Amino acid sequence: MERISHFVTFAYSKNFHGREPGYCVDHGEGIGYDLQLEGILYTTSLEEAEHDIGEYAKNYTNKENPLFGFHTLERPGSAFLICTTERTTEQLSERWYDALGSLWEKSETSTFSGDPEEKRIFKGWKNPHFKPGDIVEYYTPKKHYVGIGVVKTVAIPPEIAEMEINEQGKKFGYERDFVLIVTPNINEDGCIEIGTSFKYSVVRVHPVNVFKPSLPLDKRDERIFKFVEETERRRCDMMHQIAEDEKEEEKRKKEVEEKRKKEAEERKRRAFMNAASNFCCDGFE
Repeated sequence: MERISHFVTFAYSKNFHGREPGYCVDHGEGIGYDLQLEGILYTTSLEEAEHDIGEYAKNYTNKENPLFGFHTLERPGSAFLICTTERTTEQLSERWYDALGSLWEKSETSTFSGDPEEKRIFKGWKNPHFKPGDIVEYYTPKKHYVGIGVVKTVAIPPEIAEMEINEQGKKFGYERDFVLIVTPNINEDGCIEIGTSFKYSVVRVHPVNVFKPSLPLDKRDERIFKFVEETERRRCDMMHQIAEDEKEEEKRKKEVEEKRKKEAEERKRRAFMNAASNFCCDGFE
């Protein structure tokens, strides 16, 4: 049976709020820059969508807010749902096109509730464009901006990921179906400084929303990102060591408790044997 669907494309520009282009905005999920919705395109096929994206990119003239790219969502059914947010309905596939209209990223993983649960979770995990340690941009749908950070871990392929289950036995998602990205935050002084006021975040991003940096980075920026990566690595190493120490302490306590139990049982046994021996001796007398 042929799948009936339509395509909705959101055209975004970079909004630097009149300042020099840069990563100077922080909405709590790392530094970055805001996106501005420039237009929405509705089409009945992917071919139409890609044609309209190419035309839009060719005719876009706003130099103040340069184009970031196009976010295309394939949605079930033939009726267009007029909306201004991507997350209003579920989608059958998802694509990003760059400012020139070329395909950037894609995920053909459906999030439609009628599809198998195993398929719905993983969005674009087959991404060859980045690895741990790479500096990348990432799109955050909730905050509607693009952040920048360092890849900490990549998503686990679906065939080896395990479903996580809470204490009530309820499924709540697959193990790491996202990319972990470490990103600095703007501190209370409104800047990013390595020191006592240094702050950073670890954010979860679906691979389809991870891109190569679109703005140049100077050496200082690169040093800050490497510092963030190293700080998070050391924190994880320390937490791992604490967990190992707690396991060792728990093991030691169990061994001490078992030793006490054995000693107590041995004392009881000896007391019983002594009592039995005394009884026998009294009996012969």
